[in-house]
Amino acid sequence: ANAAWFLETAWIASALLREPPPSRLTGEDMHLSHMARKVLGLETRVVGWRRDNHPLSRYRLSMTDVTTLTPPTFAFRSFIARAQLARGPVMRFPPSLEALAFVETPTHADSLQRALEACKSDPSSPVSPMLGFEAICNARRQSLDLSTGTFRLALIYSGLQPEGEQQQIEAAARDVCLRLSQPSCTYVPYEVCGVMCEEMQFARVMSFNLQVASMVSHESPTTKPPSAALASEALQSAASLFGTLKFQWLFVPPENTLMRRMVLEAATLHAQELQL
Repeated sequence: ANAAWFLETAWIASALLREPPPSRLTGEDMHLSHMARKVLGLETRVVGWRRDNHPLSRYRLSMTDVTTLTPPTFAFRSFIARAQLARGPVMRFPPSLEALAFVETPTHADSLQRALEACKSDPSSPVSPMLGFEAICNARRQSLDLSTGTFRLALIYSGLQPEGEQQQIEAAARDVCLRLSQPSCTYVPYEVCGVMCEEMQFARVMSFNLQVASMVSHESPTTKPPSAALASEALQSAASLFGTLKFQWLFVPPENTLMRRMVLEAATLHAQELQL
């Protein structure tokens, strides 16, 4: 064996198997670490290695055709890491953000883009109520007037959307992060790759997927889980994310949906914890 885990066996059922992994090909170590952090509040410690200088030692760390260090698998693992890191709770060194915006549909994401465009073109005028996110110009103006002169905004979404809609939301999130934030809201997980991050062009996080869809059964993808289960998962994921990030503003669309209510409830609980 080329790897070993040291853990309580009870953690496998209570954490590892609680949600399906992003892939069954590789990445089980990252999934275990993520779920242990999210569900049990436990950190993962990786035992370091150093090259043995003994003349007969053949131990080397390198790309081969028989391990997970093959270039294709390594690249795939970086995508898995990005998917896990985008959920937020595992971050030890969170990004610097002024605002978060929760969206549920591509229309919400488009409204947010247009609101930010309006703010950028005429900072003194309020956003039309028809766009939603009415307070965004005021928040942007207040933030840019501070000594830091920054307004970085990242999108949050539930992950319950069909794949095509998720792609549209993620495209809008990239535009909001790279072009309409000041400066870019891009987050690089340095705690994962350290000084090699830039060279690797590793997992650049520009939005946060709460992955409530992880509760949807792979065997019966059309069967919708009970609303109470979805609400619980959304509340837990959003609360974990808010507990990790530091931000001043949260924007939500006007429709009174279950996911919106859970996100607002998580924000309320987070605010109450900060006051303790």
